[in-house]
Amino acid sequence: SGKLKVPEWVDTVKLAKHKELAPYDENWFYTRAASTVRHLYLRGGAGVGSMTKIYGGRQRNGVMPSHFSSGSKSVARKVMQALEGLKMVEKDPNG
Repeated sequence: SGKLKVPEWVDTVKLAKHKELAPYDENWFYTRAASTVRHLYLRGGAGVGSMTKIYGGRQRNGVMPSHFSSGSKSVARKVMQALEGLKMVEKDPNG
């Protein structure tokens, strides 16, 4: 639609530190924005930090045990800012 402001780096960024590659889907930013809106509708009051937990996953450490790794804060922040530009999300006045 051209209304959602997409950053220039969307084709080269990884979505989390536990990922090895960038996403294959060219339109992953729109999918992530729709998923974020859905999560905010269901949870309410979720911020960037909680979005990184939602989109986190298992980090494989070779022969060592796996651990949880959070998602990218930059991606979560840019998605929230783009949604805020569309007036779909608003900041809480209390922080």
